[in-house]
Amino acid sequence: MAYFPGCSLHGTSKEYDLSTQAVFNTLGIPLHEPEGWSCCGTTPTHSTDHYLSTLYPMKNIALMSGEGFDNITTPCPSCFLRMRVALKDTEENEVLKGKISHEIPTLSTNGIKIEHLLNTVTERIGYQQVASKVIHPLKNLKVVCYYGCIITRPPKITEAKDFEYPTQMDKLIKMIGATPLDWSYKTRCCGVSLGITQLPIALELSRKILRNAKKVGADAIVVACPLCHVNLDARQKQIEEECKEVFGLPIIYFTQLVGLAFGLKPEALGLDKHFVDPIPTLKRVQTISI
Repeated sequence: MAYFPGCSLHGTSKEYDLSTQAVFNTLGIPLHEPEGWSCCGTTPTHSTDHYLSTLYPMKNIALMSGEGFDNITTPCPSCFLRMRVALKDTEENEVLKGKISHEIPTLSTNGIKIEHLLNTVTERIGYQQVASKVIHPLKNLKVVCYYGCIITRPPKITEAKDFEYPTQMDKLIKMIGATPLDWSYKTRCCGVSLGITQLPIALELSRKILRNAKKVGADAIVVACPLCHVNLDARQKQIEEECKEVFGLPIIYFTQLVGLAFGLKPEALGLDKHFVDPIPTLKRVQTISI
């Protein structure tokens, strides 16, 4: 299976990459990260230039397709969406397809499947295969599953059926022994890249998420998006100072919790790399004993 980590997983979200690689290694499923991949263009490109926002993802798709892979998984929702949109637009717009093919003469989109990592784990690999590797159920841990705004939307691109109230991460969390709590902010936006251009808006959106998670009694928030993690983890202290509230909520990637249930060491999963240290919480609820 081809693995497109995206820029964040080689930088600010290294723990997401570490835990993904560790979990797939335990499952016995090799991930192939192609050499020479480049940025998908993400929000800045698709906001300013439709052609480039199509060309950049298609170059990466062609790279992986050329190496013999037709199944591509990516942990980043932005990369997932940009590649899905690029494929759709290229297939439906003959003029655009001609321009892209001129840049990538070997381009072939036949049979290419782009998946977000969460869907790869829950649908392609399946809950039962994950459950079969659990040796340390996370029995005392209560969490809320935060999907963010673009893993499931827009549904015409993501093909998600339960795009307003997704449940696949919740089911996965149950499979590894933890308790997913019901809450109101599963798919609300955290502010995403507004953290760079309109920081007060991003802080307020993230504050609402943290407050609701705390209100329902969550020990932690589980995420599947590097930008969501940055806003809720790296900016949490700033939100607390500006809003005069204390949250102290660890923001944990779903792959990190799966790795713990597999019996992997916290350091191997990057749990020592967070701004809000999850280790005290995990020790308190006896999820880990170190």
